[in-house]
Amino acid sequence: MLACALKIKSVYRNSVLYLNVTHVMDILGISYKKAVKVIECMKNDPLFNYNQKRNCVYVGSIKGEMPEVYHRRKKYNALAANCVKVNVSEDDTLRRITCELRNKLLILAMRQKESGSLLVGGSSIATEQAIEHALSLRKLGATFGMSRSSACRYVTGLVNAKRVGKSEIVAECVINDIDSKSESDWYKSHPNQKFAVWHNSYGGWSGWVVYGCVYSVLSVDDAKSFQHIILNHKGRITPIARDQFCNTPDGEGFWLKHS
Repeated sequence: MLACALKIKSVYRNSVLYLNVTHVMDILGISYKKAVKVIECMKNDPLFNYNQKRNCVYVGSIKGEMPEVYHRRKKYNALAANCVKVNVSEDDTLRRITCELRNKLLILAMRQKESGSLLVGGSSIATEQAIEHALSLRKLGATFGMSRSSACRYVTGLVNAKRVGKSEIVAECVINDIDSKSESDWYKSHPNQKFAVWHNSYGGWSGWVVYGCVYSVLSVDDAKSFQHIILNHKGRITPIARDQFCNTPDGEGFWLKHS
């Protein structure tokens, strides 16, 4: 629904969309069946205000207000939001906008774990710092409520587009030579963990715990698209007013750059 709201605001300055099925299909670039479902969802979603008499929805101001305290000595209250800059054009389909929002969520999760001292690439031997900053595909998928395979598909697209750098697998050897006793002892001491079995240089098999990969944001535009904005600070209001600004109810904001 957030992607629908962004699309409506990018196309119509008054943020009003009349709920004609054919019209919704053309605006969002979706099929007939999906347009019917989207219309029903927009009527009941808190992001939209539905006018039954005119059969239209209005996307009002969805700017969240989070009061925060600033300055160490002269403390003052300000309304702030964590914002993400997303470019939305009139030609973008609902699918393209949804994919870009998911990409931004993945990049945000990677930036929160990113370390400037870690180089992308190298061996798969784990260090304490690499383990701390490693992310598994399952954890990345949880950032936007999708499966591990979906996260893998989006991460692969970001890596191929040179927007994100990806290291080798970060893993730690927990069993040098696997046998029935060492395997049983390890699972007893780590009941909620699993390990992978890899062939070692001694002709035997070793147990490794895989932590994921270390990611780094390569795109400058993506790195600069995340900002903490003070909404009622005069110096910060000016760049917000330049483009249309939106914010979700949980405080995550978006700029809409019209193209």
